Order: sequence, then structure tokens, then C-alpha cells
Amino acid sequence: MYGVLAAIAVLIVLWTMRQAGRLPVAKQRQFTKQAVGYALCAAGAFFALKGLLVIAVPLFGLGAGILGFQSLFSQKPASASSPQTIMPKDEALAVLGLNPNATVEDIRAAHKSLLRGLHPDTGGSNYLAAKINAARDVLLK
Repeated sequence: MYGVLAAIAVLIVLWTMRQAGRLPVAKQRQFTKQAVGYALCAAGAFFALKGLLVIAVPLFGLGAGILGFQSLFSQKPASASSPQTIMPKDEALAVLGLNPNATVEDIRAAHKSLLRGLHPDTGGSNYLAAKINAARDVLLK
């Protein structure tokens, strides 16, 4: 039984090394890190099934730490898809397709019609929706 498991482990290690060799150098480190993390978790599962929790728990902890499971519970930074700079008035007019003497009603109507088709909930892009909202905010101030 242990011989079969050892043979499977050797095949997995050889396959992992082959896959890492095919990757660009920049991604090899990340791939290797993930492979080691998953291997430690698998070893932890094996020892847990054997009833050796004293060995299994630290292996799971090491594997989870290497895979970065702690990032699941940390707050992620704000999305970089929204425009960060203040938009000039002429650009805001161009985004909404308006002329310089547009009224408040014209601005709201253009914003609503553009956003209807480009909203992320209807298959549009977050970036475009943010750009349209920013243009409206600039023109309504």
C-alpha cells in the first residue's frame, strides 16, 4: 500500500517539475509555492486519515500559510478600476456626449441612457460605469 502511494507521490513530483519547467521564469516561483502548499495540505490529509493529528495539523497549517489562506480574511484594497483623477469639464462633456450649454436635465438624461447599456449588472464594464458616473458628478457640481 505504501509503495503505491510512494510511486504516486514520485509521479506527482515529476509532473510538477515538468510543468514548472514549461513556465516562464517569473511564474515558476509562484507555481512552485502553490505546489508545495498543496502537497503539504495533501500530506496533512493523509496523516489525518491515518489518525496522526499531531502531524496532520501542523502540515495543514504550513500548507495553508504557504498558499496564503490568511488573505481570505484580510480586507482587500479598493478596486483600481475606478478613475482616480479629477476629470476636466470638457472631457466630462465628451464622455456624456453633451455640448457645453447642456442643462441639468440633459446631463441626467445622458447619464441615464449611457449607464443603462454600460452598467456592470447588464454586462457592461466597471471602468466605463465609473467614468460615466464621474463625468456626471463633474458636470452637476
